[in-house]
Amino acid sequence: MKTIFEEIEIAKRQYGKLNTIVMNAVLEACVHCGDIDSALRIFDQMSKPESCGVDGVTYGTLLKGLGEARRIDEAFQLLESIEQGIAVGSPKLSAPLICGLLNALIEAGDLRRANGLLARYGFVLHEGGSPSILLYNLLMKGYISTGFPQTALTVHEEILRQGLNPDRLTYNTLIFACVKTEKLDAAMLFF
Repeated sequence: MKTIFEEIEIAKRQYGKLNTIVMNAVLEACVHCGDIDSALRIFDQMSKPESCGVDGVTYGTLLKGLGEARRIDEAFQLLESIEQGIAVGSPKLSAPLICGLLNALIEAGDLRRANGLLARYGFVLHEGGSPSILLYNLLMKGYISTGFPQTALTVHEEILRQGLNPDRLTYNTLIFACVKTEKLDAAMLFF
């Protein structure tokens, strides 16, 4: 990370203010390396009036990073500021923002908070009709990774009830759930 920050300073001296795309890449690098404190500093710099500004990508990356760092309260506070319209840059509450944090929670095995996120912000995922298949794929992944593969199989029923078309990832996840529950005959039905 030190090298990245040195390069940023060199680029600022050479080119002046860096744009949002470049700074979002730096923010993503911080998150990828697990350095959420540096990510928050970059976000603060980007948010200043004389800086490049922030956008939906910035917020999505920061939410993902907060989730991965298990700083869930801060992530929810950030979502609330977006929902209330007081977040810098006026981002809109959107499905990609919710799904990014949801995925981080599921990756961390925190299904309690993942379900809390869905209870609180599920309405965003339902705007325009049914939620996407991505949401259900994420939920199934979470149930399997936390030792509840049988519950992942019941998510399939909800997918069908919603009238959604399962995709390849859905079927792969369902087959994996069947294998984990030792229901190989059921797995064969998904081929």
